[in-house]
Amino acid sequence: MIGILLISHGPLAQGLKETYCFFNDESDLLDVLCLQEKDDPADFHEKLSLKCDELDQGDGILIFCDIPGGSPANQAQILQAQRKHDLHIISGCNLIMVLEAYISRNFMDLDALCKHCIAKGRESIMELQLSNVEEADEDAEF
Repeated sequence: MIGILLISHGPLAQGLKETYCFFNDESDLLDVLCLQEKDDPADFHEKLSLKCDELDQGDGILIFCDIPGGSPANQAQILQAQRKHDLHIISGCNLIMVLEAYISRNFMDLDALCKHCIAKGRESIMELQLSNVEEADEDAEF
Protein backbone atom coordinates (compact mmCIF):
# COMPACT_ATOMS: atom_id res chain seq x y z
CA MET A 1 0.00 0.00 0.00
CA ILE A 2 1.25 3.49 -0.84
CA GLY A 3 2.06 5.64 2.17
CA ILE A 4 0.81 9.23 2.29
CA LEU A 5 2.70 11.98 4.09
CA LEU A 6 1.47 15.55 4.54
CA ILE A 7 4.20 18.11 5.27
CA SER A 8 3.93 21.86 5.82
CA HIS A 9 5.12 25.01 7.44
CA GLY A 10 3.25 25.26 10.73
CA PRO A 11 0.12 23.19 11.49
CA LEU A 12 -1.43 23.10 7.99
CA ALA A 13 -0.58 19.42 7.42
CA GLN A 14 -2.04 18.46 10.80
CA GLY A 15 -5.19 20.42 10.01
CA LEU A 16 -5.54 18.64 6.65
CA LYS A 17 -5.27 15.27 8.37
CA GLU A 18 -7.77 16.23 11.07
CA THR A 19 -10.21 17.46 8.43
CA TYR A 20 -9.61 14.30 6.37
CA CYS A 21 -10.57 12.31 9.50
CA PHE A 22 -13.87 14.26 9.60
CA PHE A 23 -14.80 12.43 6.39
CA ASN A 24 -13.03 9.10 6.91
CA ASP A 25 -12.23 7.21 10.11
CA GLU A 26 -9.46 5.22 8.42
CA SER A 27 -6.01 6.76 8.30
CA ASP A 28 -3.63 3.81 7.93
CA LEU A 29 -0.30 4.87 6.45
CA LEU A 30 -1.36 8.54 6.46
CA ASP A 31 0.90 10.73 8.56
CA VAL A 32 1.99 14.36 8.98
CA LEU A 33 5.12 16.33 9.68
CA CYS A 34 4.93 20.02 10.48
CA LEU A 35 7.93 22.35 10.37
CA GLN A 36 7.87 24.70 13.33
CA GLU A 37 9.59 28.11 13.43
CA LYS A 38 12.26 26.85 15.80
CA ASP A 39 13.05 23.74 13.72
CA ASP A 40 16.35 23.39 11.91
CA PRO A 41 16.06 22.11 8.30
CA ALA A 42 18.58 19.33 9.05
CA ASP A 43 16.45 18.15 11.99
CA PHE A 44 13.34 18.31 9.82
CA HIS A 45 15.15 16.22 7.21
CA GLU A 46 15.94 13.56 9.81
CA LYS A 47 12.32 13.49 11.01
CA LEU A 48 11.15 13.29 7.40
CA SER A 49 13.46 10.37 6.72
CA LEU A 50 12.15 8.51 9.78
CA LYS A 51 8.52 9.14 8.75
CA CYS A 52 9.27 7.74 5.30
CA ASP A 53 10.88 4.66 6.87
CA GLU A 54 7.64 4.11 8.81
CA LEU A 55 5.32 4.70 5.85
CA ASP A 56 7.13 2.77 3.12
CA GLN A 57 5.55 -0.66 2.76
CA GLY A 58 7.23 -1.29 -0.59
CA ASP A 59 4.81 0.59 -2.86
CA GLY A 60 6.30 4.04 -2.31
CA ILE A 61 5.18 7.24 -0.65
CA LEU A 62 3.17 10.18 -1.93
CA ILE A 63 4.19 13.38 -0.16
CA PHE A 64 1.93 16.42 -0.19
CA CYS A 65 3.58 19.72 0.74
CA ASP A 66 2.30 23.25 1.05
CA ILE A 67 4.72 25.48 -0.87
CA PRO A 68 7.11 24.60 -3.69
CA GLY A 69 10.58 25.85 -2.82
CA GLY A 70 9.84 25.98 0.91
CA SER A 71 11.91 24.10 3.47
CA PRO A 72 9.55 21.10 3.79
CA ALA A 73 9.44 20.67 -0.01
CA ASN A 74 13.16 21.17 -0.35
CA GLN A 75 13.92 18.58 2.32
CA ALA A 76 11.53 16.13 0.63
CA GLN A 77 13.33 16.66 -2.68
CA ILE A 78 16.69 16.03 -1.03
CA LEU A 79 15.29 12.79 0.39
CA GLN A 80 13.88 11.92 -3.05
CA ALA A 81 17.33 12.43 -4.60
CA GLN A 82 18.84 9.99 -2.10
CA ARG A 83 16.60 7.29 -3.63
CA LYS A 84 16.19 5.39 -0.38
CA HIS A 85 12.42 5.38 -0.99
CA ASP A 86 10.25 5.69 -4.09
CA LEU A 87 8.82 9.18 -3.49
CA HIS A 88 6.54 11.41 -5.48
CA ILE A 89 6.02 14.95 -4.19
CA ILE A 90 3.03 17.19 -4.89
CA SER A 91 3.11 20.82 -3.80
CA GLY A 92 0.10 23.06 -3.33
CA CYS A 93 -2.14 20.34 -1.97
CA ASN A 94 -5.77 20.59 -0.95
CA LEU A 95 -8.24 18.35 0.89
CA ILE A 96 -9.74 16.83 -2.27
CA MET A 97 -6.28 15.62 -3.26
CA VAL A 98 -5.69 13.96 0.11
CA LEU A 99 -9.10 12.26 0.04
CA GLU A 100 -8.50 11.05 -3.52
CA ALA A 101 -5.05 9.76 -2.64
CA TYR A 102 -6.31 7.73 0.28
CA ILE A 103 -9.24 6.23 -1.63
CA SER A 104 -7.41 5.58 -4.90
CA ARG A 105 -4.07 4.24 -3.65
CA ASN A 106 -5.45 0.71 -3.44
CA PHE A 107 -5.86 0.38 -7.22
CA MET A 108 -3.17 2.66 -8.68
CA ASP A 109 0.59 2.60 -8.69
CA LEU A 110 2.46 5.60 -7.28
CA ASP A 111 2.99 7.35 -10.62
CA ALA A 112 -0.66 7.05 -11.64
CA LEU A 113 -1.82 8.09 -8.17
CA CYS A 114 0.32 11.23 -8.29
CA LYS A 115 -1.09 12.24 -11.69
CA HIS A 116 -4.65 11.43 -10.56
CA CYS A 117 -4.36 13.58 -7.43
CA ILE A 118 -2.96 16.54 -9.37
CA ALA A 119 -5.83 16.31 -11.86
CA LYS A 120 -8.45 16.09 -9.11
CA GLY A 121 -6.86 19.00 -7.28
CA ARG A 122 -6.98 21.16 -10.38
CA GLU A 123 -10.59 20.17 -11.07
CA SER A 124 -11.62 21.18 -7.56
CA ILE A 125 -10.31 24.74 -7.84
CA MET A 126 -13.08 26.96 -9.14
CA GLU A 127 -14.98 30.09 -8.41
CA LEU A 128 -18.37 29.35 -6.90
CA GLN A 129 -20.99 31.77 -8.12
CA LEU A 130 -24.41 32.69 -6.87
CA SER A 131 -26.02 30.84 -9.80
CA ASN A 132 -24.42 27.62 -8.47
CA VAL A 133 -26.05 28.16 -5.05
CA GLU A 134 -29.48 28.94 -6.52
CA GLU A 135 -29.40 25.75 -8.62
CA ALA A 136 -28.34 23.71 -5.60
CA ASP A 137 -31.14 25.20 -3.48
CA GLU A 138 -33.74 24.31 -6.14
CA ASP A 139 -32.54 20.70 -6.25
CA ALA A 140 -32.28 20.27 -2.48
CA GLU A 141 -34.70 17.97 -0.72
CA PHE A 142 -35.69 18.67 2.85
